[in-house]
Amino acid sequence: MDRPNRVIRVGLPAMVERMLFAGGNYFYLGAVARCGTAALAAHTVGIRIESFAYMPGFALQTYASSEVGQLVGSEDYAGAEKREWEIAKASAGFMVLAGLGLIASSPLAAVVFAPSWEIGKLVILYLVLAGLSEPALGLVMGISGAIRGAGETTVPTIINLAGLYLVRVAPSLVLAGRFHGASCPLVAWLIMALDLYVRSIVFAYTYRRYFHKLAKKLV
Repeated sequence: MDRPNRVIRVGLPAMVERMLFAGGNYFYLGAVARCGTAALAAHTVGIRIESFAYMPGFALQTYASSEVGQLVGSEDYAGAEKREWEIAKASAGFMVLAGLGLIASSPLAAVVFAPSWEIGKLVILYLVLAGLSEPALGLVMGISGAIRGAGETTVPTIINLAGLYLVRVAPSLVLAGRFHGASCPLVAWLIMALDLYVRSIVFAYTYRRYFHKLAKKLV
């Protein structure tokens, strides 16, 4: 395969994923908005605070892509698989700490950033649920980065988009508006956490079972 076609094959799925992922997040935000302005405000505040917790995951995702890419490039598939599993466990461990930080800081965040106690209570709820789902997010980021580093970008795209649209967006649009009060955003945020855990399981299974086959496809 010549270089331009290789670049297109590797890069196009990632570009499509980013575009469709942005659209899916907007649909999910629409589901949260059905729960009222307080829920939407709390979601916005929570997302901004949670973004600080992503940093270890993003760093290890980048490292996993680079490390695995180098090992696969030298045809050390066993070493690449072993190294990535170590990085994935480290990513999950760091995100456990990040999640605990979110939970511990949630009351302070509610006081500092929420304009009312009604919104503040929902901010605490969001951050607690987000904190509990951070380990799954760490696995998703670490393993998806490794698979991309091995040159396979289509499989992570399919898994991420299937999780987003089938596990998160569709159930949220159907269920969130059927509940009232704090139960409405609770359902939407529980579905978000479920999406991350489902994706982490699928990514872990795919990596452990098919990594050598995926890595060899483009090398």
